[in-house]
Amino acid sequence: MTAVCLFSIDAWFERGPDELPDLPRFGVRWEMPVNFDNLKYYGRGPHENYAGRNRSAFVGIYESKVADQYFNYVRPQENGYKTDVRFMLKPVF
Repeated sequence: MTAVCLFSIDAWFERGPDELPDLPRFGVRWEMPVNFDNLKYYGRGPHENYAGRNRSAFVGIYESKVADQYFNYVRPQENGYKTDVRFMLKPVF
């Protein structure tokens, strides 16, 4: 059994009369239920990849454990980032 969740995000920005500083970073943070153990997605993988170095990660359907997306870096930072993701499922396996 696979649960599929489809959603869309609408965002807009209205600039005011004042100059704004450059934004250093913009992103989205998701909190998933604690029982979310498995991951299945269509995008670049299976290893983490970023826009500047994603040619070694090929587009495909990948499955893994959520815990496997974590790597204990010396300095805390992002983990398990994937580029060009078209969909993500919460599979039950």
